[in-house]
Amino acid sequence: NRLGDMEIQRLMVEGGPVTIKHFINAGLVDEFYLVQADVEHQTPYPSGIDSQTITDAGLSLNQTITWGDELVQLFSRIA
Repeated sequence: NRLGDMEIQRLMVEGGPVTIKHFINAGLVDEFYLVQADVEHQTPYPSGIDSQTITDAGLSLNQTITWGDELVQLFSRIA
């Protein structure tokens, strides 16, 4: 593929829930960081992406860490 030809092994994609779901549904995600922050929005907009969504996509929870007040879960493709 084009990225492989350029020796690119990793690509970070940032986006909202729609963008993320497109990549997950296309089977293009090998690693996923789910960052959960205790933030209250005036008008909440649920992402619809949770650990079950990611597990259903064939990714497995490998690590849970904290970054300050944020909970971070690292999921990786099940081999």
